[in-house]
Amino acid sequence: PRPKVMHHILKDGDFLTPTSSVDEEQEEGQREARGVLVIGDVHGCLEELQRLHAKALSLNDHCPFRQVIIVGDMVNKGPESAKVIKYVRAQQWLSVRGNHDDGALATALGDEFRG
Repeated sequence: PRPKVMHHILKDGDFLTPTSSVDEEQEEGQREARGVLVIGDVHGCLEELQRLHAKALSLNDHCPFRQVIIVGDMVNKGPESAKVIKYVRAQQWLSVRGNHDDGALATALGDEFRG
C-alpha cells in the first residue's frame, strides 16, 4: 500500500531533470548540469551534508548535478534534523524516507501514521 504521506512520485525521466529550471538561461561561466548524486544516512547533520555536497561538486569538475537524491534517514541522531529537511527542500532535491524518517513522522502525527 502507498504511504499516507506522499513526497513525490517519479515519472519516466524525472531523475534526469536538472534540479534548477530547464528554462533558465545559463549565465556566463555556469556549467551544464551532469551526473546524479545519491546521499544516504544524513541523520540530522546539516554541516556534514553541506560539506559532502561541496566535495562532490569539486569531484564533478564543479558542475552542478542533474539531480541529488537523499536515500533515507535525513533525521534523528544529529543536532539539526529540521534544518536538514528545510535545506533539502530548498535545494529541490528528491528524497526517499528511511526508518528514522518514518519514526519522526509517526511521532509528529501522533503515531497515527504507523497504522
